[in-house]
Amino acid sequence: MGALVGLLLATAVPSTAQAPCAANCEQAWVSVTYVSSTQLGVSLSLSDGNGSALRYAIDGNFTPFVEGLPVNASTRSSILNTLNQTENSPFLAGFFGNRDGHVDAGEVTQFSALLKQEARLLPSASFLNPSFLLLRLDGALPLTSSLGGFGFPGAVGVDSSSAPVDIDLNLTDTFPGNGSSASDHPHTIGLGWTTPVGFGLVLDPTVGFTATTPAGTAITGTTGLTGGSVTNDPWGWASSSATGTFAPATSGNVTVSFHDAFPLGEVLLGLSAAIAVAAVAALLLLRRRRRRRPTPAAPASTPTG
Repeated sequence: MGALVGLLLATAVPSTAQAPCAANCEQAWVSVTYVSSTQLGVSLSLSDGNGSALRYAIDGNFTPFVEGLPVNASTRSSILNTLNQTENSPFLAGFFGNRDGHVDAGEVTQFSALLKQEARLLPSASFLNPSFLLLRLDGALPLTSSLGGFGFPGAVGVDSSSAPVDIDLNLTDTFPGNGSSASDHPHTIGLGWTTPVGFGLVLDPTVGFTATTPAGTAITGTTGLTGGSVTNDPWGWASSSATGTFAPATSGNVTVSFHDAFPLGEVLLGLSAAIAVAAVAALLLLRRRRRRRPTPAAPASTPTG
């Protein structure tokens, strides 16, 4: 039951965002980075518009947090009992806050470590559950999903503060791979999702999306994004990115296609070098011709007397 602490964050992401706040105060982001032909780096972020319940949990008091979960009273009681037992464990007690009514940076670090520790007991596929969010690389599903860590920017403060708290989750997905590097042939990054009942209402209206490809590549197109835009390096040297949004209230897919960029910068450098060499060669040739040109004969002298 200790793994319940790790599950708690994933379960509470939608429920904490339901705390009263101005319209559309919650916003979620998904950022995907192509690491290699077998790996994608993923960052998931959600802004909790009213961070009080989460601050209480980080400070060690999980009651307000659990009471906000969309579950029945019996389940809430069971969760709290499990958390109390976990807090009393000599191996995990040091990860819990001191319940002094204020969250400090050390407690944020402790809470993140607690979640990471407990999340090791979860199947790797739990973080990107196929019923909700799933990545593909060149059409292949991930073999494993490794947790990098949790972050809670903005959490430091008084427990009762309703100031927003960001919830960040970093993952690395590993894929079978096809033995080809990013520049060998066209590649695709795919993100598919099936929204659980009620979850789309929390994240409505949009989820932000960003995909970043390696240096020397160019994104050729995207699908499934609203307001999508692509930024490619015109010289063909730097990385490229695609941004846009998608609606979480419906199921769908986003794809980003990219391949080796045309090396315009290298071509121009090569042309510049060739022109410089040609100019130097022409100058040297001109000087040689001038040196070889025969000296005009002196005019014959006219006899005198």
